[in-house]
Amino acid sequence: MRELTLGDVAHIVMGQSPDGLTYNKTGEGTPLLNGPVEFGEKYPTAIQWTTEPSKISEPGDILFCVRGNTLGRQNLADRVYAIGRGLAAIRARANEADTAFLGLWRHSQQEAQRLKHMRWPLLRKGSRVRGKARQRLNALLASKLATARAWELKEAFGHFWKYKSVLWAGGFLDAWCERAMRSRLEPMKRMVRMLRAHEVLLMNWFRARGALSSAAVEGLNNKCRVVTRRSYGFRTYNGIEVALYHTLGRLPEPETTHRFC
Repeated sequence: MRELTLGDVAHIVMGQSPDGLTYNKTGEGTPLLNGPVEFGEKYPTAIQWTTEPSKISEPGDILFCVRGNTLGRQNLADRVYAIGRGLAAIRARANEADTAFLGLWRHSQQEAQRLKHMRWPLLRKGSRVRGKARQRLNALLASKLATARAWELKEAFGHFWKYKSVLWAGGFLDAWCERAMRSRLEPMKRMVRMLRAHEVLLMNWFRARGALSSAAVEGLNNKCRVVTRRSYGFRTYNGIEVALYHTLGRLPEPETTHRFC
């Protein structure tokens, strides 16, 4: 597979601001874009024009911000625009790439950049994320990426265990599952199906009012994993059974032929 740079498959037109004396707001000449102030949800809306454009973007070009803290923001050109020095126009080369595909690729790169160094803030409980990590997390949540929406659902589900009533817990579970199914996130949908399959068992925890705990079972499972790891695995079930009896029952080890000092 051959690696290509963006310049290999696209023309990049760097913006240049026209002479300020040519600006007007009466609609005379070519609409002028200077930055994200004119950007909309998908297409920009010009608020000023120029009679002597220096650099031009064509319909379908990607309008890309190249200055300051607006770096990376983008829109699509729906008509011919004059572009100032705060913007660049990206246009696919003929027979090399498609401009719409380049826009999707660039958007995916932006999403990946937002998720960089966010593993642990996303895994922690929301109330424990503080300082700069909290600022990055808030910025991620404002972006409405799929990861951000999944994190919000994860945090919301934490309230489920705070209920005391079976009725209220069941109502919360129904509402949360409906919200998760509408999220269009396939991993969350799989989780909903798993919760629905075990809903009766989940409700039993509230019926017992927290009197029953799976801590003993979890402790036994952990002991089994430790014994298996310590012995580098077993060939037979009988072997692991004997090892577990000795470990859990604290039985004395038999005399061995060899001793190690």
